[in-house]
Amino acid sequence: MRLPLFLASRYLISRKSTNVIHLLAGLSILGMGIGAAALVLVMAVFNGFESLVYGLSNQFNPDIHITPVQGKTFIPDSVWLAGIRQDPDVAAVSLVLEENALFAYGDVQDIGVLKGVDQMYTRVSHVDSFILEGTWQLQDEATSHAMIGAGMASKLGINTRDILESLVVYMPNRKRVGP
Repeated sequence: MRLPLFLASRYLISRKSTNVIHLLAGLSILGMGIGAAALVLVMAVFNGFESLVYGLSNQFNPDIHITPVQGKTFIPDSVWLAGIRQDPDVAAVSLVLEENALFAYGDVQDIGVLKGVDQMYTRVSHVDSFILEGTWQLQDEATSHAMIGAGMASKLGINTRDILESLVVYMPNRKRVGP
Protein backbone atom coordinates (compact mmCIF):
# COMPACT_ATOMS: atom_id res chain seq x y z
CA MET A 1 0.00 0.00 0.00
CA ARG A 2 2.94 2.31 0.62
CA LEU A 3 4.40 1.95 -2.88
CA PRO A 4 1.34 3.36 -4.76
CA LEU A 5 1.09 6.26 -2.32
CA PHE A 6 4.84 6.92 -2.69
CA LEU A 7 4.60 6.95 -6.49
CA ALA A 8 1.49 9.16 -6.47
CA SER A 9 3.06 11.67 -4.10
CA ARG A 10 6.30 11.69 -6.07
CA TYR A 11 4.59 12.54 -9.39
CA LEU A 12 1.89 14.86 -8.05
CA ILE A 13 4.06 16.82 -5.62
CA SER A 14 7.61 17.19 -6.85
CA ARG A 15 10.16 19.95 -6.60
CA LYS A 16 11.13 19.95 -10.25
CA SER A 17 9.98 22.66 -12.61
CA THR A 18 7.31 20.54 -14.33
CA ASN A 19 4.38 22.78 -13.45
CA VAL A 20 2.53 21.95 -16.68
CA ILE A 21 2.42 18.27 -15.75
CA HIS A 22 1.11 19.16 -12.30
CA LEU A 23 -1.52 21.42 -13.85
CA LEU A 24 -2.66 18.69 -16.26
CA ALA A 25 -2.75 16.10 -13.48
CA GLY A 26 -4.81 18.45 -11.31
CA LEU A 27 -7.21 19.18 -14.16
CA SER A 28 -7.56 15.44 -14.82
CA ILE A 29 -8.37 14.79 -11.15
CA LEU A 30 -10.87 17.68 -11.16
CA GLY A 31 -12.51 16.36 -14.37
CA MET A 32 -12.79 12.84 -12.96
CA GLY A 33 -14.30 14.22 -9.75
CA ILE A 34 -16.86 16.33 -11.61
CA GLY A 35 -17.75 13.39 -13.88
CA ALA A 36 -18.23 11.04 -10.93
CA ALA A 37 -20.34 13.63 -9.10
CA ALA A 38 -22.50 14.16 -12.20
CA LEU A 39 -22.98 10.40 -12.57
CA VAL A 40 -24.07 10.08 -8.94
CA LEU A 41 -26.46 13.01 -9.38
CA VAL A 42 -28.02 11.55 -12.55
CA MET A 43 -28.44 8.15 -10.90
CA ALA A 44 -30.14 9.76 -7.90
CA VAL A 45 -32.54 11.67 -10.18
CA PHE A 46 -33.44 8.54 -12.16
CA ASN A 47 -34.00 6.65 -8.92
CA GLY A 48 -36.48 9.35 -7.92
CA PHE A 49 -38.20 9.11 -11.32
CA GLU A 50 -38.45 5.34 -10.95
CA SER A 51 -40.29 5.64 -7.66
CA LEU A 52 -42.54 8.37 -9.08
CA VAL A 53 -43.49 6.34 -12.16
CA TYR A 54 -43.97 3.20 -10.07
CA GLY A 55 -46.24 5.11 -7.69
CA LEU A 56 -48.34 6.46 -10.55
CA SER A 57 -48.66 3.19 -12.45
CA ASN A 58 -49.03 0.98 -9.37
CA GLN A 59 -52.47 2.43 -8.71
CA PHE A 60 -53.80 0.41 -11.65
CA ASN A 61 -52.21 -2.87 -10.57
CA PRO A 62 -53.86 -5.18 -8.04
CA ASP A 63 -52.08 -6.40 -4.91
CA ILE A 64 -52.20 -10.02 -6.12
CA HIS A 65 -52.18 -10.93 -9.80
CA ILE A 66 -52.82 -14.59 -10.69
CA THR A 67 -51.74 -15.70 -14.16
CA PRO A 68 -51.54 -19.11 -15.88
CA VAL A 69 -48.26 -21.01 -15.99
CA GLN A 70 -48.75 -21.86 -19.67
CA GLY A 71 -50.89 -20.18 -22.28
CA LYS A 72 -52.96 -17.05 -21.90
CA THR A 73 -56.07 -18.26 -20.08
CA PHE A 74 -57.21 -20.72 -17.47
CA ILE A 75 -60.56 -21.68 -16.01
CA PRO A 76 -60.59 -20.85 -12.31
CA ASP A 77 -61.93 -23.45 -9.90
CA SER A 78 -65.32 -22.12 -8.76
CA VAL A 79 -64.95 -23.52 -5.22
CA TRP A 80 -61.50 -21.97 -4.85
CA LEU A 81 -62.74 -18.64 -6.28
CA ALA A 82 -65.75 -18.60 -3.94
CA GLY A 83 -63.43 -19.28 -1.01
CA ILE A 84 -61.25 -16.30 -1.95
CA ARG A 85 -64.28 -14.03 -2.34
CA GLN A 86 -65.59 -15.05 1.12
CA ASP A 87 -62.26 -14.44 2.84
CA PRO A 88 -62.66 -11.38 5.12
CA ASP A 89 -59.10 -10.22 4.32
CA VAL A 90 -59.90 -9.93 0.59
CA ALA A 91 -61.56 -6.64 -0.36
CA ALA A 92 -62.46 -7.51 -3.97
CA VAL A 93 -61.82 -10.10 -6.69
CA SER A 94 -62.01 -9.26 -10.38
CA LEU A 95 -61.56 -11.50 -13.41
CA VAL A 96 -59.72 -9.89 -16.33
CA LEU A 97 -58.98 -11.20 -19.81
CA GLU A 98 -56.23 -9.38 -21.76
CA GLU A 99 -55.41 -9.70 -25.45
CA ASN A 100 -53.60 -7.66 -28.08
CA ALA A 101 -55.98 -6.11 -30.55
CA LEU A 102 -56.12 -3.74 -33.50
CA PHE A 103 -58.17 -0.61 -32.83
CA ALA A 104 -59.61 1.41 -35.71
CA TYR A 105 -61.32 4.78 -35.46
CA GLY A 106 -62.14 6.40 -38.77
CA ASP A 107 -59.08 6.00 -41.00
CA VAL A 108 -56.58 5.61 -38.14
CA GLN A 109 -55.47 2.25 -36.76
CA ASP A 110 -53.22 1.28 -33.86
CA ILE A 111 -52.37 -1.83 -31.86
CA GLY A 112 -53.06 -1.94 -28.13
CA VAL A 113 -54.11 -4.13 -25.24
CA LEU A 114 -57.80 -4.92 -24.86
CA LYS A 115 -58.96 -5.85 -21.37
CA GLY A 116 -62.23 -7.59 -20.76
CA VAL A 117 -63.25 -6.82 -17.18
CA ASP A 118 -66.14 -7.56 -14.86
CA GLN A 119 -68.15 -5.19 -12.63
CA MET A 120 -65.71 -5.59 -9.70
CA TYR A 121 -62.75 -4.21 -11.69
CA THR A 122 -63.21 -0.68 -10.37
CA ARG A 123 -62.89 -1.90 -6.77
CA VAL A 124 -59.58 -3.62 -7.59
CA SER A 125 -57.93 -1.00 -9.82
CA HIS A 126 -59.74 2.28 -8.90
CA VAL A 127 -59.59 3.18 -12.59
CA ASP A 128 -62.93 4.99 -12.36
CA SER A 129 -61.32 7.76 -10.27
CA PHE A 130 -58.92 8.60 -13.15
CA ILE A 131 -61.55 9.16 -15.85
CA LEU A 132 -61.08 12.56 -17.48
CA GLU A 133 -64.05 12.53 -19.83
CA GLY A 134 -67.23 10.48 -19.62
CA THR A 135 -68.35 7.97 -16.99
CA TRP A 136 -67.46 4.39 -16.13
CA GLN A 137 -70.04 2.22 -17.86
CA LEU A 138 -69.40 -1.26 -19.26
CA GLN A 139 -72.80 -1.93 -20.81
CA ASP A 140 -76.25 -0.51 -21.22
CA GLU A 141 -79.37 -2.18 -22.60
CA ALA A 142 -78.26 -2.17 -26.23
CA THR A 143 -74.48 -1.86 -26.52
CA SER A 144 -71.17 -2.59 -24.88
CA HIS A 145 -68.92 0.34 -24.08
CA ALA A 146 -65.16 0.84 -24.10
CA MET A 147 -62.99 2.86 -21.78
CA ILE A 148 -60.09 4.24 -23.82
CA GLY A 149 -56.81 5.34 -22.28
CA ALA A 150 -55.58 8.86 -22.98
CA GLY A 151 -52.65 7.62 -25.07
CA MET A 152 -54.79 5.45 -27.33
CA ALA A 153 -57.44 8.17 -27.63
CA SER A 154 -54.76 10.62 -28.71
CA LYS A 155 -53.19 8.21 -31.23
CA LEU A 156 -56.55 7.40 -32.81
CA GLY A 157 -57.90 10.96 -32.58
CA ILE A 158 -61.09 9.86 -30.83
CA ASN A 159 -63.81 12.45 -30.50
CA THR A 160 -66.04 11.41 -27.60
CA ARG A 161 -68.78 13.82 -28.66
CA ASP A 162 -69.14 12.21 -32.11
CA ILE A 163 -71.81 9.55 -31.58
CA LEU A 164 -71.88 8.53 -35.25
CA GLU A 165 -68.26 7.31 -35.42
CA SER A 166 -67.61 4.10 -33.52
CA LEU A 167 -64.45 2.36 -32.38
CA VAL A 168 -63.81 -0.92 -34.21
CA VAL A 169 -61.77 -3.64 -32.51
CA TYR A 170 -60.16 -6.48 -34.47
CA MET A 171 -59.13 -9.51 -32.41
CA PRO A 172 -56.99 -12.45 -33.52
CA ASN A 173 -58.74 -15.81 -33.66
CA ARG A 174 -56.62 -18.30 -31.71
CA LYS A 175 -58.32 -21.34 -33.24
CA ARG A 176 -57.63 -20.31 -36.83
CA VAL A 177 -54.17 -20.88 -38.33
CA GLY A 178 -52.88 -18.49 -40.99
CA PRO A 179 -53.96 -15.00 -41.99
